[in-house]
Amino acid sequence: MMQGFWEFTGGKVKKNESYEEALVREFLE
Repeated sequence: MMQGFWEFTGGKVKKNESYEEALVREFLE
């Protein structure tokens, strides 16, 4: 696990955000 992030297919998720929030953030960027 990277410090401050965990990885999923297509991007990285901040530890303080949910998987769904991360998917939305990655989708919008």
